[in-house]
Formats: sequence, structure tokens, C-alpha cells
Amino acid sequence: MNQPSAGTPSDESPNGHEARLKHIFDAVLEGIVVIDSHGIITEINQSALQMFGYASDELLGRNCSLLMPAAIAAQHDHYLSQYEQTGEKHILREPRRVLARRRNGEEFPIHIAVNETRTAQTRIYTAVIRDITNALQTEKALSDAKEAAEAASQLKSDFLANMSHELRTPLNAILGHAQLLGAEQNIRGETVLDRASVSEHADRIMQSGWHLLGLIEEVLDLAKVESGTEKVVLEPVSLVPLLRSCREQLQYQADKHGVSLQPTRMPERDIRVMAEPRRLRQVLMNLLSNAIKYNHAGGSVTVRVGPGGAGRILIEIQDTGRGMSTEQLQQLFQPFIRFTRPDETITGSGVGLALSRRLVENMNGCIRVSSEPGKGSSFSVELDEAVPGASTDQASVEPVNRESTPVSASPAASAPAIASSDATALPQQPADENLLAPDEQDASGLEIAPAHILYIEDTPANFEIVHMYLGLQGGYIVEGAEDGETGLKLAQESPPDLILLDMSLPGMHGLDVKKQLAAQSITASIPVVALTAAAMTREVDAAMEAGFSDYLTKPVRLARLKEVVDKLLTRN
Repeated sequence: MNQPSAGTPSDESPNGHEARLKHIFDAVLEGIVVIDSHGIITEINQSALQMFGYASDELLGRNCSLLMPAAIAAQHDHYLSQYEQTGEKHILREPRRVLARRRNGEEFPIHIAVNETRTAQTRIYTAVIRDITNALQTEKALSDAKEAAEAASQLKSDFLANMSHELRTPLNAILGHAQLLGAEQNIRGETVLDRASVSEHADRIMQSGWHLLGLIEEVLDLAKVESGTEKVVLEPVSLVPLLRSCREQLQYQADKHGVSLQPTRMPERDIRVMAEPRRLRQVLMNLLSNAIKYNHAGGSVTVRVGPGGAGRILIEIQDTGRGMSTEQLQQLFQPFIRFTRPDETITGSGVGLALSRRLVENMNGCIRVSSEPGKGSSFSVELDEAVPGASTDQASVEPVNRESTPVSASPAASAPAIASSDATALPQQPADENLLAPDEQDASGLEIAPAHILYIEDTPANFEIVHMYLGLQGGYIVEGAEDGETGLKLAQESPPDLILLDMSLPGMHGLDVKKQLAAQSITASIPVVALTAAAMTREVDAAMEAGFSDYLTKPVRLARLKEVVDKLLTRN
């Protein structure tokens, strides 16, 4: 059996035991620093030396404040002395995160736990230290990823809400007018729709259908561009006829908003750019339409064309509208973003600019914006100037492939707007052979006085559908108000039997209208039914908590509307 040679300590000898403890001490992955009651380092393990970047002879016998940032080091000896005298603790037995300092002066975060050991002669303090630099970086990365995911989720939720608003607008008109067309006779068997009325309803259905189709096409457009599957073929495009055509198409919208479209400012010569004609037109129409929609009555829109960078042409669209803040500009080209106020009825899904930027980039161009709140905005599109003799054969470019979320698009057709907000899928409206079956007499045979219904709705098409439908039933008088303030005034002057209330009203939200109705004794007991396109659960819950008698979402089934109205009128 081998015996330890002379001078070699065995594991059982005091020296051997101390050596083994030293090996264990140095093998610990956490840094360990031992100091005396004066803060002098008496022991330090290899992990701590590596962590701080020192050799052992540089630290043993030195004050531990050498391992601390200046602000902490200046206070350490005072804390230690105070603890020795008063017992007041600072970090003793209280693990915490603090900053430490490496030999090269770099400060880094550590997790430190300090414990005290007392002997008959003195006290020693043992600090167990872990470098948490990587852990904090990982923690921050996870936090950033979580915030990004939550922000993306919120953007998608906002997008769905906006798209729901836009889709329900034409759907409500289509289904409403279709139901009116189906109601050919009243209870007395009299024909209630003449040829002119049928033609008018069909025209409204057609307008809303084209509007809905435009929205869907924009959604598919952006999905295609985002996926990088669209191959772009560029060709020389003359700007003079293109801008003239855009101006002519948007003149009605400008006149309706009271906005002046100024003459296009451009050089005498014909200017051509390399672009895909349909896509360039789509971009310019979007920018010009926005310049009109977000302008004010009496404002103006100016288009300038001139030289850009080397071999490039710049198309600038400047408006005198509300302008945008720095924070808004940072989010401007993100999908789903809209900068409308709650009381505004400006149509759009919040992705028109995101789509425009991607289309311009796919045509080897760029789009920029400058803006100042209260003074207006200027959007500029820069594209390659068409070289004389350029052909489409040499201008085929591959799509720009991006990782992005396919989203929807901006409004496309000139259909009447319908106030709406969020959406849920609706089942197909079944045929109802009993749409017109009112009871105009009670059981005694006496005539019932017509019920007075006030419908507060800012969109004429929506009011028209309800007014005509209930009017055809007999037994109802439907009065209209286009905003909350007018509705409140009418309700107080001549209290109705029931109020139908849209939630997205200009100037005053539906919840605020209901609150004011409840605050007045003359209107407090009137049943109020929400008739709106805001169909998210949180919106329904908020309305019912506010005291609404019922909540109907657009597109509304007219038979269901009548059922709710009759039930509430009977109960009231």
C-alpha cells in the first residue's frame, strides 16, 4: 500500500485538509471574497480573480473598495465602521444587485450575498458574488421581445378593429337595402316600393359592393407585396397625364372637404419616370387622398415635380393640414397605424402608407415625409428618371422580400360612409317571410298610438334604412339626429319612447350621450339601444355596464331590430 512520501501532506493531516479546502474554495463557480473588519481582503478564490481581472497578489492585503465603483467605494468603510459600532446593516444577509468594478475600470452588475463569521478576536465577512451581466442581457432581450410581441399584438388588434369598421360600413348598406327590397308589401298587401325606390336601393347596394371589393383587393395587394411574390416590371411613365388623371378623380373629394387642389408645378418638358404604371397611380392616389382627408376646410394641396438625386425625379405632395408630431412620424409607415381622433369619421384601415412605401421601394424608389403640427405635411416620392429609349425588357426587377405581417389597405371607392368600428363574423341572413307583420291594433281593436323613436346616427344611409323599415311596418315614428348634442336636445324637448344610438358619433361618443341622458330626470328612464358597428366584447360590456337596454351590431338584421324595439316598447 502506497504511503505519503515525506513532505507530502496526507488528506487526514491538518495541512492536507487545508489544501483540500483550498481546492474546493477555488473550484466554486461563484466568486468568493473574504475581508476582515477593516475591509481588507484576506482570501479570494479563482472565480473572483477571473471575474475582476486581477492576480491574487494584487488584491490580498488591499481594501475591498478596489472592487467597487467610486461612488460605492467612498461609502464602504463608513458602512463597515458603522455596523461594527451600531449593528446597523446595509447588505449583510440581504442579497441584492449592485455594480462592481473590474481591473480595467469597467463597471458591471453583480448579485452579492454577504455573511458574517465571528471569532473570539475578530469578525470576518464572506461575500459570494455572481456576475449577472449575461443574465441581465438575456432578461432585457426577453423583456424587449415580450414588449415587441405585445405591441405587435396590439397593432393587429387595432387593425382588426379598423378593418371591422370599414368592412361593416358597406355590409350594413348592402344587407340593409337588400332587406328593404325584400319587403315588397306591407301587412295590408300594398306594394310599398315603386320602381324609383327599387332602383335607388339597387344603386346603394352596388356602390357599397364596389367599396367592399376595393377594401378586399387592397388587403390582398399588401399581402402579395409583403410576401415578395410580386414581380415588378418597370416602364417609362409620363407624369403629366398621370397626375392630371389623379387630380380629376379626386376633385369631387376635394370639393366635398373644401380643399383646393393647386395646379401642379413642374418643368415645361415632359418628365417620365421608371415605374409600374398601376402601382405608381395607386401610390399617388393614396398620398393625394390623405392630403385631402387630413386637411381642413379652406386648406390646399400642392404637387411639385422636379429633379431629385442624380438621375432621379422627385414628386412632392404638400398639404396645409393638421401635420404630425415627431412621435407620430416615427410610427407613420407601420402597418395598422392611424392618427384619427375618436370623434372623427375619416375612413381607412391604417395601412395605406405602409403599402405605398413598399410599392415605391419595389420600383427602386424611396418615399420621405416632413411635417409640423398645425402647419401641414409634405410627402415626396423619388424614382429613377426614364432614360430616352428605355424599354421594359431592361427594367424588370425582383420584388423586395421582407419579413412583415400582411395587412390591409386604404379606402378605394366612393360609397357613402357608414359609422362603424369593430367586427365579428356574421352568419348569412336567412330569408324571413314575416318581416312585415306588425300588430296595428291591440286585443280590444283600438288603434295604438305610433311609438316615437329617436335614432341618433351620423350616417344618412344608416338612418335611412331604419327609418324606411320601421316606417313600412306602421306604428312607429322615427326621428333622426346626426350627432350626440342634437340628439340630447331633441330628447329633452320631446322625450321619445325609445332611443337608438350609434356609438361612433362626431364630437361625442355614444357612452357620453348615454351618461347625459341618464343624468336628466326627463330622459333617465328612456330605454336606449346601441346600434353600432363596434362589436368587440369590451365595447359591448362597457355599454351594458353604462345602462344600455340592448346592444345591436351592424350590419343589423332588421327583423331582430324590430323584435328588440317591440320588446322594449311593451316593457316600457
